[in-house]
Amino acid sequence: AKVVWRGMAAQQVQPDAVTFNSVLSALEKSGEWEEAFKVVQEMRENGLAPDQVTQGTLISTCKKAGQWQLALSLLAEMVWGAWAGACPVPNVVARSAAVGACAQAGEWSHALSILREMQHSQIEPNGVTYNEAVAACIAAGQRERAL
Repeated sequence: AKVVWRGMAAQQVQPDAVTFNSVLSALEKSGEWEEAFKVVQEMRENGLAPDQVTQGTLISTCKKAGQWQLALSLLAEMVWGAWAGACPVPNVVARSAAVGACAQAGEWSHALSILREMQHSQIEPNGVTYNEAVAACIAAGQRERAL
């Protein structure tokens, strides 16, 4: 993906949101969270606003890199940005990725907080969200909270 990305720049091909999100997806798979942030910054510099795909992929990249605190910080920033009308409302994919980041770190209370916030925000958790929340509780020895 990086070779294609550099080739586009060399040929002066203007990337669109799909292109940026594809590069982010490749970085997510390799856990390159710092590089992913650079790509999002470049996306903004090209006049493109991150969308819900960008949000979910960026948080998932943090999850895969073990950066649970950064994932939570990003989610909070996205929620505030949505309230201010600066970005789209983070969807179930982005929020589930944040719950998953908490699960990997054994941060069950944060995972359950996101789950509660989703329910209050009328964003329907899905099977992935619930599975990640249960995993967070079990990983932290909070089995009774998972039931």
